[in-house]
Amino acid sequence: MGLTKLSDYYRPKKLTEAIRLLKENDGYFPIGGGTWLIPYGGSEVRGIVDLSEAGIREIRLEETLMYIGASTTMNDLLTAPETSSHPYGFIRETINSEGSTRLIDSVSTVGGKIALGRGDSSFLAGLAAIDATIILFGKMSEDIKLWDYLNNSELRNENHIISGIEISTPENIHSVIFESISYIRSSPPLISLALYLTLSGNSIDSVRIVFSSIEEKLVRLEEGETMLIGKELDDELIKKVSALAVKIVEPSYDPKGSAEYKKAMAGLLIERALTKINSNRGVS
Repeated sequence: MGLTKLSDYYRPKKLTEAIRLLKENDGYFPIGGGTWLIPYGGSEVRGIVDLSEAGIREIRLEETLMYIGASTTMNDLLTAPETSSHPYGFIRETINSEGSTRLIDSVSTVGGKIALGRGDSSFLAGLAAIDATIILFGKMSEDIKLWDYLNNSELRNENHIISGIEISTPENIHSVIFESISYIRSSPPLISLALYLTLSGNSIDSVRIVFSSIEEKLVRLEEGETMLIGKELDDELIKKVSALAVKIVEPSYDPKGSAEYKKAMAGLLIERALTKINSNRGVS
C-alpha cells in the first residue's frame, strides 16, 4: 500500500473544474479530508482532486429540510447549532458513537463517509434511517436516496462528486432513535441501530430500521418495517419485531463479538428503541 504513483495534486475552486479533472484523467480521485485515501490508497492513485475549497462546506436550514455540504466535517456537525436539538440532534449522537478522535473529526467529511460507505458507520446508519438524499454533481446534478446509492456499486464506480445531502423534516409526528452497545463508552460500537418512525394519529405511517456493525454494509430490517406499517405500537408488536431481528440478521465474523451475541443485541436494541418511542407517546 502507499501512494507510490501519485504525481498530481489539484485544489479546484469550482465543482465544474473538479469534475473535469476526474473525467479527463484516469487514476484521479476526489478527497474531502483524505482520512482514508492518503493512508490506505494504493498505486492506482495518480492524482488527487482536493475538494476542500470547492464551496461545498456548509450547513443550511431551510423551511422543510437541512442541507449539509459534502466537505462539511464531523466536527462542524458536532458544533453546529443546527444539530444541537430535535429533529437533527441524532446526528451528534451517531458521530460521537463512532469513537473517533477530535483530530480525525476535524478533517473527516460527510462526502468521504458516504463515498467509503462502511457498514460500521453509525453516522451513515442515522442518515439512511432518516432517508437522506445525496446530491451528485457530474451525473446531470442527479439526486438519489442514500440507501439506494450505498447499494448501487455500478453508480458508485462512475465519475461524479457527492456535493451534499438533504434531510427532509416530515409533517407528521416523528421520532429518531439511536441506540448502540459498546464494551467501553468511548470506543466504536459493537453494534448500533438507527430507527426513524413517523405517526399519523396513533398508527405508524412510515419507519426505517438500519443497523451498523453487523456486516460489511449497513443492514436494513425491511421485514420489520413492513410488520410495523399501519399498526399501533404496543408491547406485543415490539416483542414481535425484536424477535424478527434476532431471527433475520446474519452478523459477519467480528473478533469483538460472536454472531449469536450480535443477533441477541440486535433484538435488544430494537426493543429499546421502540419502547422509548412508545414511552415518549405516553402509551403504557
